[in-house]
Amino acid sequence: HRRGTPLQGIRFQLRRKGVGAEDIDATLADLASEWGALDTAAAVRLARRRRLGPFRPDAATRRDNRDKDLAAMARAGFDYDTAKQVIDADDDAAFLIEHHSR
Repeated sequence: HRRGTPLQGIRFQLRRKGVGAEDIDATLADLASEWGALDTAAAVRLARRRRLGPFRPDAATRRDNRDKDLAAMARAGFDYDTAKQVIDADDDAAFLIEHHSR
């Protein structure tokens, strides 16, 4: 989750390692109580780590690369609404950082 992996990706990786569904659900519930909206928090982390959307250094580059940034989020496994919410956030990403980067 800290690396920016969406919820479905976390579930898949844990299942592949042989973790039972009940254990996965319990762990993700604990994680959700700590982080809130898991996919949004992970999307913010990925965007910050890869310097996408509001984390790009200048606004001109951001506008020119919007579609590429959305595609990168989609390839990482995020749904369109979550990716769009993060990529189209205000230039000042303080809200996103404050609420989704604990």
